[in-house]
Amino acid sequence: GVWILWAAWTGMRYLHEVSPAVLLLALLMVWIADSMAYFGGKRFGQTKLAPSISPGKTWEGVLSGVLAAVLVSIMYAATVLAEYNLNLIMIGLLAVAVALISVVGDLNESKLKRAVGMKDSGSLIPGHGGVLDRIDGLVAGVPLFAFCWPFLT
Repeated sequence: GVWILWAAWTGMRYLHEVSPAVLLLALLMVWIADSMAYFGGKRFGQTKLAPSISPGKTWEGVLSGVLAAVLVSIMYAATVLAEYNLNLIMIGLLAVAVALISVVGDLNESKLKRAVGMKDSGSLIPGHGGVLDRIDGLVAGVPLFAFCWPFLT
């Protein structure tokens, strides 16, 4: 766990040094994907993604999250990060990759909780599965974004 958190922290520090606005793009990719996967899954969800690990997740939710992450990321890059003159197709592809790897991070955290017989990783945030549920996608998505960023500029 220490190595995973170290990679996420290092990625966040690097992106913040580049620009807080760039770090925010990485965070937005994960947050938008996670939020819209939830809402898209609730509205359209039919096909279970990994029922033995996380029974509420659906492929339709994943698709909703990925599409939303792509759209928001392209709009953000075209406006807030316009000074970087980023290739918007590459930003869209990165958003797909970050959104998908954030789902993997979420599933890994869910699998870990199931392995130790826990429903929630804590009660600090009422109504949520704990702090780990708020950062599981970030610890997977931010290092990927940070690794890819130098190739985008």
